[in-house]
Amino acid sequence: MPGVRPLGPRLLAVGPGHQPTGYARVITSMLRPLAHRYDIHQFSLGDVDGRHHPWPLHGNPDRADAYGVVALGNLIEELRPDLLLIVFDIWLYYAYRGMLRERFPRRHRPACSHCDAGSGHGHAVSNS
Repeated sequence: MPGVRPLGPRLLAVGPGHQPTGYARVITSMLRPLAHRYDIHQFSLGDVDGRHHPWPLHGNPDRADAYGVVALGNLIEELRPDLLLIVFDIWLYYAYRGMLRERFPRRHRPACSHCDAGSGHGHAVSNS
């Protein structure tokens, strides 16, 4: 039912929305099976048209902030997710790490990142 939040935890995923990339396919295939148990939202780096997306898709409106650091921080404050999942190359997590520590220093914010292990740069990370 539109407008009704599922009873499960809120998950905020960060990664490509409609861009034709492998990460866009990965994030959709990871989250689709969880959609009936989690309140899923997705943040994409660019402006997006989320009308045909399986869950709410939030874009970065500020072209001067290429990685959407400020917009993501504002979205976290608005949504207050139980889990932040970053699905992209590892450097994107490091672009957000300072903002997460600065804006949410005392609040336990579970965060994890899924990176392409085939690139040799895949790492498990947390915000601690």
